[in-house]
Amino acid sequence: MRLRVRLLPLSAVSAFTLLLLASACIVLLVSACGGGHRRVFPRPIPPAEGGGGQPPAEPDPQQALEDYLRQQAEKLPPATTPSYGSIKGTLSVEGYTVLDPVSLDPVLPGTSPLPVPVRVVDPEDDVDKVVYPDAGGGFVIPNLPPLETATLSVNLTVAEDVDGDRSGGDAIECSLPVQVVAAKQTTVYITIAPLPTEGQSDLPPELDYLQVPAPIHFSYVYTGPDGSRTRDFAIVGPLQRMWMDADGDGQFTAADLAFTDENANGIDDAAEEQLSGATGPPAGEGVIAGWIEAVARDTVTLQVGGGTTTVGFTGATTVVDEYGAQIALTRHLVGREAVAAVRWYPDGRSVATHLMVFLNPGQQRSGSNWSS
Repeated sequence: MRLRVRLLPLSAVSAFTLLLLASACIVLLVSACGGGHRRVFPRPIPPAEGGGGQPPAEPDPQQALEDYLRQQAEKLPPATTPSYGSIKGTLSVEGYTVLDPVSLDPVLPGTSPLPVPVRVVDPEDDVDKVVYPDAGGGFVIPNLPPLETATLSVNLTVAEDVDGDRSGGDAIECSLPVQVVAAKQTTVYITIAPLPTEGQSDLPPELDYLQVPAPIHFSYVYTGPDGSRTRDFAIVGPLQRMWMDADGDGQFTAADLAFTDENANGIDDAAEEQLSGATGPPAGEGVIAGWIEAVARDTVTLQVGGGTTTVGFTGATTVVDEYGAQIALTRHLVGREAVAAVRWYPDGRSVATHLMVFLNPGQQRSGSNWSS
C-alpha cells in the first residue's frame, strides 16, 4: 500500500520534529499493511427471530395445545399398515404367583404365551381383540382401526388373596384408557404388584396393609396420540376404592387423589362410565384458557374472562407444561396460565382430557421443544 506524505522545507522544522514525523510514518505504514498486533472488533449480535430485535411472539395457548397433540401423534413409531394402528406393550407381574385360570396351577417360568389375556375394547363394541404376552411379557395388538376412545385391560389369576376373603386364587383386572391412530403405534409399559409398604411414611388408614389385603399397585407408562402419561395407582378391592399418586412423589398419602372403583380395575368409576359410553357421547367439546384459581382434589378451577370455570380431573387426564413434559397436579400450579381440552356430558359433568400449564410464560415456546 502507498502512503503519500507532504514534506516541509528543512528550514521550517527542527531535526527533532523530523524525527517525530518519521516515526509516525512508520507506524502508519505498519498498521496499513496489516503488520503488528491485530485489532479485534466484537461481532455484531444478530437480532432475534422475527426481526426488530424483539423476541418472537408466544403462540396462542390453544394453538400450543394443538401443536403438542399433533407432534405427539407424528413422533409415534410407525405401524405395519397405513390404514390401521397398533398397540405394543410389556407386562411385568411382580410379587404375585400367576396361576393358569383353568387348572389353577402355577405358571412355570418360560411359559409362552402367558395365560394372561390382554384385551382392547371400544365403547361401541366394534373392536374386541385379545392377545397373550410372550414369556418376557411382550405383546402386540395389530391391525386396530383408529380409536379415539378405548380401554386396554389385563386379566390374571394369582395365588394370593387380593379380595379379602382369606383365600387365594383371585382374579386381578387392571385397565387404562388408550387411543389409536392409523399408521402409528401406541406403546404402554404395565407393572402389577402388591403395594410395598416400606417407605410409605403417611399411608391413609384405608391403605394400611394390616387392615386389608395388600393393595394392588398398578402402574403404567403410556405414549399415544393423546399424549404421554405415567400413572401409579393403589387399588383396594374390598373397599371399592383406588388412590392415585397425583403429585408423583412415589408415596400414597391422604393428600393424593382417591376415587370410587367398584370393580377394582384401576379406572375410577366416573371415567369408566364415560369411556364405556354409559353416560352417552359428550354433549360438547371445547378448549378453555385462563388462569388457575384453585386445585382442589379432583377439580381445577380456571379464571376465564370475568368468571370462573371448574372442570373435573380423572386418572386419564394428561397434565403437561408448555414443553409437553408431564407435571404433577398440585396447588403449586395456582396462579399459572393454563389451557384445558374439556368434554361436557349430558349429566352435567365436565372433564378435562388435557391440561397444559405454562410454568415459564416469558420464554419462547417452540415446536421443537416438545418432549414426553
